[in-house]
Amino acid sequence: MITFDIDPSTFDGDNNPPETQVEDIVVVNPDGNWHLYNHGHLELTRDCDIEYRNLWSIPKEWMFRSSNNLLMIGGGDYQLIDNFLDHGDQADVVDPCIKDYEEWHHFYLGHRYSYYRHTVTQISLTFNQYLNTYNGTEYDLVLIDISEPVMGITDEIYCEDFFINLKKINSDRFMMYMPPTVYNKLVPLLRKHFDMIQSKGKFVQDWNEYCDVISFTRK
Repeated sequence: MITFDIDPSTFDGDNNPPETQVEDIVVVNPDGNWHLYNHGHLELTRDCDIEYRNLWSIPKEWMFRSSNNLLMIGGGDYQLIDNFLDHGDQADVVDPCIKDYEEWHHFYLGHRYSYYRHTVTQISLTFNQYLNTYNGTEYDLVLIDISEPVMGITDEIYCEDFFINLKKINSDRFMMYMPPTVYNKLVPLLRKHFDMIQSKGKFVQDWNEYCDVISFTRK
């Protein structure tokens, strides 16, 4: 992880400073309203952290067991870990960049880092690669936390084949972040293969965009 003490107010996700255009995880302004970049793409800021996590509220009709087994597709930055992992829970996190986040996990989680080392299984694969190794494990909840389409990395997620393949996962409950740039394309595809339960959205100031998290289940 690389850190830069520069003023994040001078740029945004569409006008990144040259310093962040590196093949690494970058934290800008680590002692203030930090900005997290993943290979040049603005992924997260301190000021929007709670705003974004609050969008991920579980529908009231979904009742969970005391110990939950979670699958997270993307989400290698661990932003949602605190939302969904309680004592006794465990998670598989499928993210091809997850190993790049090791120093970030220390920075972001602080004293909670050691706990999550023992409750999270890191799977450094794309979702399609993971399917080739998937053994039918049952998950209480599947979270899809993928950033904006960037560099071709997310091509396999933002298409109809993704929803077809998602039905191969042994779960009845899914939640997915819908970037505004692909919302109109993906929601009809989602409705074709799943039943939407709720959509929760909000304008996130630091990202300068409207964000939606959709909860859905099998037809």
